[in-house]
Amino acid sequence: MKQLSFRAKIMIVFITIGILQGGIMGYFAYSHARSLIFNNKKNEMENMLEKINISVTDKVSYMTQLGQSTATSQIVRNNIHSGEDYLQVGRSKRNIAEYFSSLVLSFEPLNNIMIIDRSNILYSTYDYYRLQDFDLVSSKYYEAASEHGGQPVWLGLQDNLLFYMEGITGPEKVLTMVEPITDFYNQEVIAVLIMDLNPDTFLDILHTENASFPHQMTFMLDQNQRLIAGDEKTVSQVIDAVCAMENRGGESKELMVGQERMALSVIENEATGWKIYTMVPYSDISAQVQSLNHSILLSIILCNLLILVCLLVVSLAITAPVKKLIEAMREVQQGNFDYRIDNKRSDEMGRLMETFNYMVFKIDMLIKEVYQEKLAQKNAELEALQSQINPHFLYNTLDTINWMLLEKKEYEISGIVVSLGEMMKYAISRSSRTVALREEIRHVSNYLLIQKERMEDKLEYEIDIPHQYESVQVPRLILQPLVENAIIHGIETGGKVSIRVYEREEDGGCWLEVSDNGAGMDEEQLKRLRDGTTEMRMDHRSIGVENVNKRIRLYYGEEFGLTIESRLGEGTVIRFCIPGNS
Repeated sequence: MKQLSFRAKIMIVFITIGILQGGIMGYFAYSHARSLIFNNKKNEMENMLEKINISVTDKVSYMTQLGQSTATSQIVRNNIHSGEDYLQVGRSKRNIAEYFSSLVLSFEPLNNIMIIDRSNILYSTYDYYRLQDFDLVSSKYYEAASEHGGQPVWLGLQDNLLFYMEGITGPEKVLTMVEPITDFYNQEVIAVLIMDLNPDTFLDILHTENASFPHQMTFMLDQNQRLIAGDEKTVSQVIDAVCAMENRGGESKELMVGQERMALSVIENEATGWKIYTMVPYSDISAQVQSLNHSILLSIILCNLLILVCLLVVSLAITAPVKKLIEAMREVQQGNFDYRIDNKRSDEMGRLMETFNYMVFKIDMLIKEVYQEKLAQKNAELEALQSQINPHFLYNTLDTINWMLLEKKEYEISGIVVSLGEMMKYAISRSSRTVALREEIRHVSNYLLIQKERMEDKLEYEIDIPHQYESVQVPRLILQPLVENAIIHGIETGGKVSIRVYEREEDGGCWLEVSDNGAGMDEEQLKRLRDGTTEMRMDHRSIGVENVNKRIRLYYGEEFGLTIESRLGEGTVIRFCIPGNS
């Protein structure tokens, strides 16, 4: 892993995360989708049963209303007789037969409609006087009609009473509804209305609702668990399992039929007590889930491929600038400090490149500064070597000139030559970095003497140094640049320069002050001089005022330095402090 590139590591990490994330999301998506599909399919099954139940209820309700209106109609009540008056019974049977014929024609599912009185006389659309071997009072029809308080009763699937009579067609099994016909005065049951419904009516209803699955089974059982509608060959084994479950009091939504696990939905018709069932093998539902599973798997693969492409792009976007940065580092490592990264980015990598460019720039600048310092140091060493060779010759030459002038009695010129020689001797001396203040004052006095002669006595100067400060140590050549500045920029055409030393009360130190009564400076010039932006120079070798200021701060501390005061036309005062602890 350590040998892999940064890009390869990013790819491996993100691909692993993508695969894990895809697998976890796929698992939960599959589980959730599977649960949703199962619930949706069960809801579809229940909705289908609800529609079937509504259609069954419509048929049953219509037939119930038809039975109630028939049982209370005047035609029926006026033509039911007890006794053996065959002529009267014959007329009544014909009247009722005509009425029943119209009812059968008005409601197609109605297979038979008949009335049997307590004398076992049969009133129907057929010309039969009595049913063979049938006694109403002892029959289940009479019992059911008597037990429900005059309300119609559905008996479920029954034998067709007229099926075996000659000339009669119809199904062997019918769905029978019975309703009592009672006497108005004593409410005694005088006859029973029997209406038979063709079971195929409900088979058509079951077929009308399309099944959602290829092996879905829908069927209807009566209250005695007999098959009303459905494919008897197909559902026979299923019916046995359903009946066994209900006999055990089970309410499970699943059922094992042989080796097949089935999803079961059931609804009960409140008017009749019949139950409608629909069953779907879980293998059918799982087939749809499997199809969804393939879709999810394909989606995960496509998403991972898309993530892989995105990772390639992102990793390239991350590693490309890193590679560019590495190449730039190699260039700098080989000594090419002029190399810069072409940076057009504004993100973190862009800021990193910008920082790299700035760092290389600073390194290049520092290297050049160090090189220049070393070069300047070599030049200074060379000049110092030259200055060590020439001074003795120059000094001896000046001494010779002085003796020649004394022989000719040129005392003034001799004094200038002596002052110049002492100045040169003092300037090239390397005995120490600091000197006693008296030596610095003697050096400045020689300089002022020469300048006074040069300016033909237009220059006046005054030096006031108390005796106790003569031995104070000061940096070498610290006063001459200030005096030069006063003469060159203040009183070039004439004036007075004063050098004064006085006590500093804070710590027992002293102040050194150089002043002139020359041209002075305006506010802008004074500001530039205080800010160190302008150097007052006599020539390219002289040490400027700013250099003096830096030397004082370097030697005594940052809180010390030159204090400059000036007014245009009145002159300039420059002072600095020598602390007592120095």
